[in-house]
Amino acid sequence: MRNLFKFAFVLGTLLLSEEITSAQTPQNSVKVLAVHDGDSYKIQLIEPTWVRIMGIDCPEIISNHITENQPYGVAIGDSIRQILKGQNVDIQIYGKDQYGRTLAKITFQGQDLADYILSKGWGHYLSPSKFDNATRLKYRKSRDIAKKNHLGIWAGNATNPKTWRKTHWK
Repeated sequence: MRNLFKFAFVLGTLLLSEEITSAQTPQNSVKVLAVHDGDSYKIQLIEPTWVRIMGIDCPEIISNHITENQPYGVAIGDSIRQILKGQNVDIQIYGKDQYGRTLAKITFQGQDLADYILSKGWGHYLSPSKFDNATRLKYRKSRDIAKKNHLGIWAGNATNPKTWRKTHWK
């Protein structure tokens, strides 16, 4: 019970913080309540919380800020939804992004979810400085193999989600 209180206190402090911190929380198991798109999920922490997975950027879907679905966005979101919704995942929280979403590394059934998504060709690789060199190398390798084999977004003319957001932002 004492450890649960300590975790709740640390997590609550982290979630209330406005700035991104380089310190991470211990890995903890949480339930996935909803999947918005390939890299954004609602999980149950102390209260339902939107989380942005670190290390990847997946195609966008229509939202409060995006006016049009990006190619592959709906299919990738649906695929991840089938895998994760209602399941427990392990997360390590790294802080918040510029939109207030919690940033986390997510593991599902022992597999690094960002690496899995990159290996399927479902997202673009980002290089988070908070990850060690081995993790960044693993992510690049998974992305490169998917790209070489024309998997997922690499089967066609993949537009980077960052570029898509610039031209389809409300």
